[in-house]
Order: sequence, then C-alpha cells, then structure tokens
Amino acid sequence: VVCLLSLVVAWIVPDDYADLPKDEHFANVLTLPAITALLSIFCYFMFFGAVWAFLEPLGAEFGIDGRTVGLMVSASLAAQVMGAMTATVFEARIDYRFAITVIGAIATISSVLLASGPGLSVFWSVAMVMGFILLFIVPYQIRLAITADETRNAVLLVPAAQLFGLAIGPVAASLLIDGQNFRPVPEFAAASALASVALLGVFVLVARRRVPA
Repeated sequence: VVCLLSLVVAWIVPDDYADLPKDEHFANVLTLPAITALLSIFCYFMFFGAVWAFLEPLGAEFGIDGRTVGLMVSASLAAQVMGAMTATVFEARIDYRFAITVIGAIATISSVLLASGPGLSVFWSVAMVMGFILLFIVPYQIRLAITADETRNAVLLVPAAQLFGLAIGPVAASLLIDGQNFRPVPEFAAASALASVALLGVFVLVARRRVPA
C-alpha cells in the first residue's frame, strides 16, 4: 500500500521541477579528485557487502545458528534507521573527513573482530555497529562527492558507487573462501575499509594541491 501511494507522489512531484538540461555531461567526473572520492565510497561499500553477504556462514563457523544471525540482520535495520537519524542531526557539525576516517576505523575494527572468532555478544555488537554506520556515513560521502566536484555531477554517481561496491564485495570475498573457512571474508572487508580511508587521504592531498591553482 505504501509503495502504491509513493507512486502517486512520484508522479506528481516532477511537475514542480524544471526540465533537466539536455547537454548534461559527466566530464567533471573524469578528474582525479572525483574518481578518488567515488573509489573511496566504492571500497567502503565493498566492506559492508562482503561481510553482510556471508554473515550467516560466518556465524555458523563460530557456533551461532542461522536463526540468531537472521534476528541480528533484522535488528540491524533498526540500527540503520538510528544511524540515518543521527547523521541527520550531526551531519553539519562534523567535518566529513573526520567522520569518514572514524567510521572507516570502526569498520576495520569490526571486521577484525569478526575474523577473530567472536562469541555471541561480540557478534551481536558488531552486527549492530555495522548496521548503524551503514547509513550514518552516507551524508558525509555526499559531502565528499560535492567537494570533489562542485558541479555536483559526481554526486549523481554516488548511488552507483555504493551499489557497485555492495555487488563486487561479496564476489571478491567469495574468491578467498577456502572450503568452510570464511575468516578471509572479514579480513577482505577490513582491507576494503582501510582502502576507503586511504583513498580519502589521497583525495585530501590532491584537493590541497588544486587549491592554489
């Protein structure tokens, strides 16, 4: 019912906006800052996609049954909502570089904990933290993309970078699985989170060099 009602709204809303220019292009996306920013976003969502896709077999490897892991996934949806609401309140007060770096560190630590053979309570905590940071980081990634490309063409590709990361993460992590050993999955996720922060560092350096010009 909600979906059908939203279709009605979606049909009406575009009338309030001007037509998109026909000569829209993405030339400004083909710059080092924009590419670096999008790759940082891509790597972060590779981390999340890899862990989330294999959360159940990871839990089974550590003695946690599938029903409990399914409950964690459901509960994490509430954590995602809380993360989005929190970001809405604090987004303007926190520098995007600081936020992305801290969240990247949290993502790395969470992945390392999953690879260490955690007990039930730690597994629960990691699942909730991951759910929270999933949507908490999005406004800061939007700010990153805007900073990289003031024409805001790069921002239009943020959802694509996120979805592509979510898709590639599980595929890449699956190549590292050896039999019933799923520990390489969170290890890959940790590397992806670190890569996201490293690419942010590259972006900051590149952006600073462009300021005098």
